[in-house]
Amino acid sequence: MEPTAQYRDVLSMILLKHAKLTPSHGRIEVFPVLDAERDHYCLVDAGWERGARVHSMIFFARIVDEKIRLEWDGLGYGITQELIEAGIPEGDIVHAWTEPCPPEATRRSMQSEAGVQTAPA
Repeated sequence: MEPTAQYRDVLSMILLKHAKLTPSHGRIEVFPVLDAERDHYCLVDAGWERGARVHSMIFFARIVDEKIRLEWDGLGYGITQELIEAGIPEGDIVHAWTEPCPPEATRRSMQSEAGVQTAPA
């Protein structure tokens, strides 16, 4: 399978799994948005909490130049490890918030997601 097709499948699988998880508070639904034509993948939530309308983007990634570009990852622990465990090479995962992003920056970002303190390179 070519990388872009594999990345589409993996992102879709992971986001569909996360969409099944619902917040423990409020009446909030979680929705996956899977746009394989434009290679945009989002996880959003919307609903009601304490009498107020709430909505937010939980996760947003794009596939660009055969790499997964993580634009926003609000999953708490981060999705990078799930992508690697699903067979995505670490070098093909770009954390947009650490541009420019060589593989060592991805590792630092993963450690930061896990709460590990690292020194800048």
